[in-house]
Amino acid sequence: MELAFNLLLTILLELPIVGFFFRKRKRKPALIIAFFLNIITWPLVNIIRLNTSWNLDIVEIFVVLLEGTGYWLV
Repeated sequence: MELAFNLLLTILLELPIVGFFFRKRKRKPALIIAFFLNIITWPLVNIIRLNTSWNLDIVEIFVVLLEGTGYWLV
């Protein structure tokens, strides 16, 4: 339950920030992409965090690159 709550908090914090950086015409697609990117990357990061000894900073760099690419494609 704690992981689901953390995902909800992540989405509630990140979506308004993403919406702030896009103009009105591109805001809706950007919010949809942000939501789906979080739905995909957030569980992957938590699986990696809980089951491996990988450096979490490196994993987060790849998440930032993936999400940045997703926003760039908007």
